Amino acid sequence: MTNAINACAPKAPARSVQRLESVDVCIIGGGLGGLALAAGLRLRGIDAHVFEAAPKLRNETSTLISLGPNAWVALEELHPGLPADLKRRGVEDCTTITRLRPPPESGIEPTTLERPGSASRLTTIRWAETQDALALLVPDEVVHCDHPATGYTEEWEQQAPAVSPAAYAAAAEGTEAASGGAAAAEGGGAAEDGAATEARSSGKGPASSVVVHFRGQPSVRARLVVGADGIFSAVRAAMYPHEPPARYLGHMNWNCLLHNPGGNTVVDAHKPGQVIYTSDGGMGPDKRLEASLIAYMCDAGGGYTFWQVRMQYDQPCFTVDLLRHQQRQQQQQQRQQDGGADDGANGSSSNGDNAANEDNSRVDEGSANVILGGSGAARRGRGGMGVPGSKQRCLDRLKAAGWEWMVPLVAATPESSIFERALYDRLPLDDWAAPGRRVVLLGDSAHGMHPGPGQGARTAFEDAHQLTLALAALWPDVPAAVERYMEARVVRANRIQAFASEHCGLESVRRAAAPPGLTPAELWERSFEFRTWFDQYPRNPHGDPETKWWKPITGKQQAGAAEATAGAGAGAAAQEAAGRVEGGVMDGKTAADGRVVLEVRVVARDGACCGEGGKAGASAEAAGHGEAKGQEAADSGGGVDGVRVKLAVLKAA
Repeated sequence: MTNAINACAPKAPARSVQRLESVDVCIIGGGLGGLALAAGLRLRGIDAHVFEAAPKLRNETSTLISLGPNAWVALEELHPGLPADLKRRGVEDCTTITRLRPPPESGIEPTTLERPGSASRLTTIRWAETQDALALLVPDEVVHCDHPATGYTEEWEQQAPAVSPAAYAAAAEGTEAASGGAAAAEGGGAAEDGAATEARSSGKGPASSVVVHFRGQPSVRARLVVGADGIFSAVRAAMYPHEPPARYLGHMNWNCLLHNPGGNTVVDAHKPGQVIYTSDGGMGPDKRLEASLIAYMCDAGGGYTFWQVRMQYDQPCFTVDLLRHQQRQQQQQQRQQDGGADDGANGSSSNGDNAANEDNSRVDEGSANVILGGSGAARRGRGGMGVPGSKQRCLDRLKAAGWEWMVPLVAATPESSIFERALYDRLPLDDWAAPGRRVVLLGDSAHGMHPGPGQGARTAFEDAHQLTLALAALWPDVPAAVERYMEARVVRANRIQAFASEHCGLESVRRAAAPPGLTPAELWERSFEFRTWFDQYPRNPHGDPETKWWKPITGKQQAGAAEATAGAGAGAAAQEAAGRVEGGVMDGKTAADGRVVLEVRVVARDGACCGEGGKAGASAEAAGHGEAKGQEAADSGGGVDGVRVKLAVLKAA
């Protein structure tokens, strides 16, 4: 079989970080995708090392993932026996129960749907258990924690010598690079930005190597750097320094893992093997009500119950900020009750409140953990674990909705175990690699998405699978392997990412991603066809010709789909972006021959959309509405999956 593992292939050597100067593959990020890639590459004799920003690798985040057929195929080929280990740690073939409970005034009848395990083919497993299983396959000596990446420098054989790794490391102590590398000493700060610009414009070909830089740690030279560092990726920021930041998706999440053997020891929550999804949205014969409140309860394996509460807000609404706002209101009311003294006379209020607001604006959206002494995920836009007031906030919302059946479960949970975060995604990219084809993205850094369809971890495993196959087949021709990897992944991942954005809490984003004018019956049909398609992996990677809604799309349609997804909520400054779209496919064994190559110019403009209903005040969510010029990107019938998009086609080959 093509790309099969040679049973006699030597294991890659392990190296101590103290003596580390260069590696074959430098993987930035010790999450699920990064560890899966490391396990697959090292099994094939490729010297892959993992560099993780956090002080330690295994952190509990009260998070659950679900895995299905596409993940099992990818994981089995990455490292035989891995799926069996994960299934032992999780719960196989879960029964899924969907309960739609719209409010009575909506006029939509409640609905309950149940899918047996044989139909769902769903396995639930704790995130930390998955990470632990993967970490056991990667030697401790090649996992380097406390290594926050700050940027990289691609090197060409014909170019002047790059700034030394030592100089970059020293400069990184005082600054984090956002332009492709750390701001280096001795005038080398723009090394990567200049090289990248020159490479993009001159087409001088693949780089010979790449140097990745860390804050407070020596730089490392590699044949390939893989950015698997999540939705707030430092590698992606270096690769695309001018792109919009992660896009808020209109949902706040609270989740927890509670030790509750049998699903009923501490509190009666679920039966063994059940996944229960409840929403206050619904569908009638001729209308659809979007959810403002969603809850999950399920068997997480190992005697644990997982629960999650998701609320809709037009802008991020972290508990610490909500409590601050309430505190300021109480202080203002108290001052008024104390005699309504002039703001200037008592030395507070106007300027003081403005100063407080200014301070808040300087704190990242994950301000809960920043204030409480946390770091890492908090600074990148998440609330974190154990936020004071988060438990009561969930209880109040559940009681207001009349969901008394879930109140005992949340009430029995220690607040210190509840994890708060906002949901974000990234805008789709047509190109996941740096100009020299020695740096490439994987997982959330390439296609961070809304968790609604449950495909975040699964697509990361698909990425790791395809990149491993490509490198094993073409090593040491890294640039060729990177191209093959992107041929296999970009179109598929962008389609899944677009479908995931249809589940978000912002109407503007949903409207840009979803086909317009579908009936409730068509929406259900499209959703079920989606699951049929992605479960076929690695067959039909770009679409299923037997489906109505998920047929394979052309290169031109893919360009349109990416622009449609980016159209609303992008927040990008007006810009012209050049892109290349290829229709090549790799099914895990061979690469398809035929491909369509287009060069397109997309014109976008700034815009803004206000939140509907004022649920969290006026929305700060920006929306770069796609402005189309030139030839239509799709056939008659409304564009890509029904979304009408226009592109200026510069050249077709």
